[in-house]
Amino acid sequence: MPRTAGVYAEPAGTKGTPNTTIQSAPYNAFIDDLVADANAARPVTAGGTGSTTASGARTNLGLVIGTNVQAYDADLTALASITIAANQIPYGTGAATWGVTTLSAYGRTLIDDADAAAARTTLGLVIGTNVQAFDADLTAFAAVTIAANQIAYGTGAATWGVTSLTAFARTILDDADAATVRTTIGAQASAATLTAIAGLAVTNGNIIVGDGTTWVAESGATARTSLGLGTMATQNATAVAITGGSVAGITDLAVADGGTGASTAAAARANLGLDRFVSAQQTITLGSSSTIAHGLGAMPSNVVVELVCTTADQGYSVNDVVQYGTHSLNVSGVGGLGGTGIEKNATNVILRYPQTQMTVINKSTNVAQPLTPGSWRAVVRAYE
Repeated sequence: MPRTAGVYAEPAGTKGTPNTTIQSAPYNAFIDDLVADANAARPVTAGGTGSTTASGARTNLGLVIGTNVQAYDADLTALASITIAANQIPYGTGAATWGVTTLSAYGRTLIDDADAAAARTTLGLVIGTNVQAFDADLTAFAAVTIAANQIAYGTGAATWGVTSLTAFARTILDDADAATVRTTIGAQASAATLTAIAGLAVTNGNIIVGDGTTWVAESGATARTSLGLGTMATQNATAVAITGGSVAGITDLAVADGGTGASTAAAARANLGLDRFVSAQQTITLGSSSTIAHGLGAMPSNVVVELVCTTADQGYSVNDVVQYGTHSLNVSGVGGLGGTGIEKNATNVILRYPQTQMTVINKSTNVAQPLTPGSWRAVVRAYE
């Protein structure tokens, strides 16, 4: 081939000379050369590709796909159709479809960060400086529901519960120190005297007394001396014995000495001449009598008859009491009209009721009126 570096040159002796005969050998060689050149791949320098294949042609032309040029892609085709303005960036909106959005100066400072740590710094989210690092306790705490007047407390590893926090409890929690807490709860301040008492042995019969400096425990005998108690405080059993709230071994104070000469109420009344008797309520039946044993041992010096109202009568109400009058006995022993006769002796008091009626002063009109015997009961009081 008469080509040098891809440039075609005519073979020597192929040019004709005017008025001469063309030689067959050079001419035939020239024709063969033209045929060979026409069938060979045209070099790049001659406007060809220097190859008989597309792949070789791309290689010779410096268009190797994936090396020199980008392979066809639908996304790139779609992306090529987008119009980008200043401060914008393309983003996929679907398969082989694209849109654009604004990319601010701040956004560019974020997307140029080399790693997550740098991005957190740009965002002001530095862990431990701007935001709290992840913690299982905090995650569990965030799940707790807090209501008014409640406080959260740990119930286990990474678990929390809630409990009430009263107004009083808050007055303790806001105290600055232990001394303030003691004041809040009204605790007794430490005192040497209390410490001294706390240190005393608890011994049966001991009494706590002050010795002028501190508190000490003294036996009963020592305490009596400290109190200035004489021998009366420790009388022998043969003198005065106090057992179960009673006093034995003491002579009753005589009436002449200002006492009663007795150790019982009944005996005292007897010694003082105040012995008395009160009967049960007696039924009143006109024309009859009631014999009542008084048990005084002697004829009473004074007898009083009272009428107790049991059913409202003559203006009186139930349980009203009227002291009733008496009449002297006549020859037949029957009391005069209106009152009762009273007979007394060393054993009994006998009430004698009149034959026809007993009268009483009406409570409302103050007029003497016959009473209804069934509405009253008689009570006898006898005194020695």
